[in-house]
Amino acid sequence: VTANGHRTRTFTWTINKVANPTTLDLVQGGSGTVTYTVTLTKDDGTVHTWIDGEVCITNGGSVPTENLMSTLKVTQPPSQGVILSTSLDTTAKPVLAAGESSCYPYRIDIPSANSNTYKVNADTTITNHSGHLGVPFGPNAAATTAIPTTETLVHNTVTVSDTLGGPLGEFSDDHTLTYTHKFDCGNAGDNPNTASITYDDDTAGPSASATVTVKCTASGG
Repeated sequence: VTANGHRTRTFTWTINKVANPTTLDLVQGGSGTVTYTVTLTKDDGTVHTWIDGEVCITNGGSVPTENLMSTLKVTQPPSQGVILSTSLDTTAKPVLAAGESSCYPYRIDIPSANSNTYKVNADTTITNHSGHLGVPFGPNAAATTAIPTTETLVHNTVTVSDTLGGPLGEFSDDHTLTYTHKFDCGNAGDNPNTASITYDDDTAGPSASATVTVKCTASGG
């Protein structure tokens, strides 16, 4: 069994977009300018702590395994008290043929974990182990890790792009920005456009849209 401790702070961003004005009354040949305001808000972040790794199991017997199971138990040495227990997901390979090995990934969330050492015990059993037919029996393996004291920041910065304004920049805190766009009668009707966030890991974030309606009348004469 392997074990790796993690501590992250993940930030949630919101975005809002407002057009002013939202309606332009134009005459043929005329134009009007709209000011767009894009507001970004970043929260204080949410801390997550967890341990992940994998349990690698080998069938050293001469027949396929029956009822393969592994229970993961987390302790904080030197205490032997179990603070969390969960079953390993073995559905990717529920039966191991004679001599076959397979590694199964796991993740165990530990809310509000401190930076002390944690130990993951994997109790693995089958019900056709030599000398123990019909009852769960098997080996135990363990690994230790520490939850880091330093947080890895997730979605700490964002870039904003806009269907009208183009790239609007990179931001790490709350921010309000504006740009203008000119419309004419070639834009008659509803003109929706969107500002979108992309996180620093290149995943897509939230977006916000605003619509400007352009109404045109024939010029007098």
